[in-house]
Amino acid sequence: PQSLITISGDFNKASLQNILPTFTQYVDCDTRDNKILDLFYANVKEAYKSSPLPPLGRSDHNLVYIRSVNVPVVRKQPPVIRTVQKWSDSSYEALMDCFETTDWEVLCKSHEEDIDSLTECITDYINFCVENTVPTKKVKCYSNNKPWVTSELKVLLNEKKRAFLVGDKDEQKRVQRLLKVKVREGKESYKLKMEQKLQQKNVRGVWKDLNMMSGHENKVRRYIVPGGQTWVDGLNLFFNRFDAGSNDDLEHLPQSSLPQRSPIFLSQAISSSISPISPIFEQVRNGLRRIKINKSQGPDGINPRVLKVCADQICRVVHYIFNLSLRLEKLPVLWKTSCIVPVPKLINPKEFSHYRPISLTSQLMKVFERLVLDYLKSVLCGAVDKLQFAYKTGVGVDDALIYLLHKSLSHLETPDSTVRITFFDFSSAFNTIQPSLLQSKMENAGVHHGMVNWIIDYLSNRPQYVRMQDCVSQVVRCSTGVPQGTVLAPFLFTFYRQIFSTILNHVTFRNFLTTLQLLAV
Repeated sequence: PQSLITISGDFNKASLQNILPTFTQYVDCDTRDNKILDLFYANVKEAYKSSPLPPLGRSDHNLVYIRSVNVPVVRKQPPVIRTVQKWSDSSYEALMDCFETTDWEVLCKSHEEDIDSLTECITDYINFCVENTVPTKKVKCYSNNKPWVTSELKVLLNEKKRAFLVGDKDEQKRVQRLLKVKVREGKESYKLKMEQKLQQKNVRGVWKDLNMMSGHENKVRRYIVPGGQTWVDGLNLFFNRFDAGSNDDLEHLPQSSLPQRSPIFLSQAISSSISPISPIFEQVRNGLRRIKINKSQGPDGINPRVLKVCADQICRVVHYIFNLSLRLEKLPVLWKTSCIVPVPKLINPKEFSHYRPISLTSQLMKVFERLVLDYLKSVLCGAVDKLQFAYKTGVGVDDALIYLLHKSLSHLETPDSTVRITFFDFSSAFNTIQPSLLQSKMENAGVHHGMVNWIIDYLSNRPQYVRMQDCVSQVVRCSTGVPQGTVLAPFLFTFYRQIFSTILNHVTFRNFLTTLQLLAV
């Protein structure tokens, strides 16, 4: 997969730039008269230089000398030293014991109903316990590492080099034989590991390994940040361009002033007279247990593995914060903060519009969103368009295509009939939602005013920043749209655009989230 691929020949006026955008063309000198007709493409960058030579015999094309200046990947990219956590059964038990012996009520008591400081305190405490309980180790990662290359193999390779330098042929042969055996064992072990993932139906893990073996693992992720800090700051403002209130960058996230009320502790039940829902312990615990440990952590820095493994120990304090948030109709600023990871829409992105903003939010917030989503689905089940095919259980793009074809072909059975189909695409659909319009639509649909206020607070004054590799932008506030990648975003957008979800006399609107098809029969 990482082998060299070259394409050369007389292309005349043709070009492969659009067909193979990842290939580099190296001929920059005239090959016939004052034109460059003969080209040389390769799938590596900065690998060759060209220089002209006289034509061969009576040929009307000049010769081109292609000289290699390629530097091996292992020299281009220095080894990266990473600190990783060593998770084991003993570390799990130690962490669970730490949370089990924690007096959560003492931590919550001093904050009363200041939900921002309470959330930050609990978050810092969880991360503090993880740092002091789970051991870590430093791993050196080389750019040319293979998944079956172990530390034992690297030791043998170094022994072979030393034997070669001193001229000990017998030792060199011995190490070579041992290397051959160890490489075979490493590949066999890796094969068994992949087979085990297949048996466990771990499709995600299998695809991850296949992408790594085929060299496709980092082709999309390892893009270059064109302008460094200035670029990511501009990209963050571009993603927030629909917000009329987009203004200054935030150096600190201010705490909102809350009304003074009597403190409510974990041992007391939070009244649900204001909030239409009041999650119980079992719902919160089950939500924490369903978290996938391979998901990215949010701006709060809490590892999803911690929430899943220690669900029984921390569900009580999480349950308290959830209910307090619903009663105050307010979300912690930390849970509203989004770390935007731009995903390229093209192979070689060059403009801001070539990126799609994907928001990383707190995993605790995602658990909270699922509880709210269940309530919204129960209340708005009749308001959702039946011809909306996206984000529905058991329904997908195949059903949308089948419906469209069936509707069209059935009508064409009638003599002298025609079908007209118009396709619309909503540009930056999620970023254009106006919370004020969404609020009025939800109130008219019968959603509890307390829940409506909670959702509007969720969408308003959201701190967001962009992270591209090692560059992190300044923080700006956003009060327009819904963050992509969150749990509530698809449902809120689907409900928001119900104005298109209607059936006229001879016109049918068929929806697939950000696309609209108008079928006239």
